[in-house]
Amino acid sequence: MPVRNSIRFWMAPILVTVALPITEQAKTATIIFDPNNPAASGYTKVFEDQFSGYSLDTTKWSTGWAWSQGAGTNSTYPNDEALPSNIFLKNGVAHFAVTKGPTPSGLRYGSAVATTYGKFAQAYGYWEAGIQMPTNAHGIWPAFWLVPTDFSWPPEIDIMEWLGKEPTVDYMTLHYRENGIHKQVGANFNDKSVSTGYHKLGMLWTPTSVTWYIDGIQRSTTNIGIPTKKMYIILNNDTGGWDGNIVDSTTVFPSILGVSYVRVFKAPSYNVAN
Repeated sequence: MPVRNSIRFWMAPILVTVALPITEQAKTATIIFDPNNPAASGYTKVFEDQFSGYSLDTTKWSTGWAWSQGAGTNSTYPNDEALPSNIFLKNGVAHFAVTKGPTPSGLRYGSAVATTYGKFAQAYGYWEAGIQMPTNAHGIWPAFWLVPTDFSWPPEIDIMEWLGKEPTVDYMTLHYRENGIHKQVGANFNDKSVSTGYHKLGMLWTPTSVTWYIDGIQRSTTNIGIPTKKMYIILNNDTGGWDGNIVDSTTVFPSILGVSYVRVFKAPSYNVAN
């Protein structure tokens, strides 16, 4: 369960010290990371999907859960089966649908999951997606998150988790291990705007910090338990979660998570000062 500290204030920007090679020497320049213009901070775009086609780009994405060899079932979501047909593209948006079952495996709900496993992964950098939450979605549980390519856990970085029971809250969480014990740190952002329209959800991951942004504004940061392994992207829309987030009579199906783009930027060679 993510931490529940409500974050409603703007936090100081990340200062990035970039190494700039000049002849045989190197100087350093300290700049402020700008999530609205990562290139200005020395970051290079290495992955992008604007979902402009008619079907999911299989050179970038696979459906199903990578650690289950692409199967649609996952013990984290005991009532759901991810179905490839529950992801469809329309008008430049990837729609991730939760539908009523029974599914081919006899489960209650069809869900949607796409990952970049085996196609894109990296350590560090800036990760961002344009996302619109479902509506009338009690019991629905979408997420935009990263996990290691070697299937170890933790670490895990949840750029976004959302519960239909609490439609104004965006959860941001880092899972890590300390002395063999699973721990987590992060925050939630609670604002009525979360439940309406598209939002730019981003995360800056450096060797010394993880920082979350919503619509270009820093919402939380931590320097605890920072991962070092390469990670891949998971986008999914399922049911469940915590705090009684259960499908009920008010839930409208299909329940759609909209994703208008995903972008990842590679970090320069830097030191970070918070």
